[in-house]
Amino acid sequence: MNFLSIRNALRAAMIVFTIGMVSCTKDENDAPSPVSSEPTSSHRTVDERILYKFPYELDVDLDGAPDYVMGSKVEGDGLGLRMTFYAEALRGNEIMSDGEGGLVALRIGEKVDAGDPNWSSITTLLAEKYSENGSVTWKGAWKDDQLHYLPIRFRSGSAMRIGWLSMTVETANHEIVLHELAFDLTGANNILTGDQ
Repeated sequence: MNFLSIRNALRAAMIVFTIGMVSCTKDENDAPSPVSSEPTSSHRTVDERILYKFPYELDVDLDGAPDYVMGSKVEGDGLGLRMTFYAEALRGNEIMSDGEGGLVALRIGEKVDAGDPNWSSITTLLAEKYSENGSVTWKGAWKDDQLHYLPIRFRSGSAMRIGWLSMTVETANHEIVLHELAFDLTGANNILTGDQ
């Protein structure tokens, strides 16, 4: 290689280096937007099978006190048997009712709104099976063996939080399966079901 070739190669490398440096300089207005490292919600998998006669107490925020209880019970009315699958809010917490004695069964992506007028703190029906003379009738929004989301509103420390529980009422096994839960940590007034 001769001297001119080396000089031309070095000159070309300097030009490429200079162009690279100029294109990589940052304008002072190009500052990156701050990214919060704080989580906006709390999510966890529960995977709990709730069997007949064994109510399950759920501590949503893991503060040592149960927030909700889910279970099933059987009652006779002299003509037949009624098996009720229920959810109950404890300690002043709430669940969203349908306004007719049952619980709302939301699908994925639906909004849980803290301002909804149907929040309730009473024991509420998920599904009910009534058996009489060999005939079986099911009622309630949770009777279809599908995964649904139950809106929840509960006190965590001094803050009210909103969230959801994903559950299935398995009619063949007479069980409630609690899959997952999530709740907002920011103080927002809504959360989407399925959001983590």
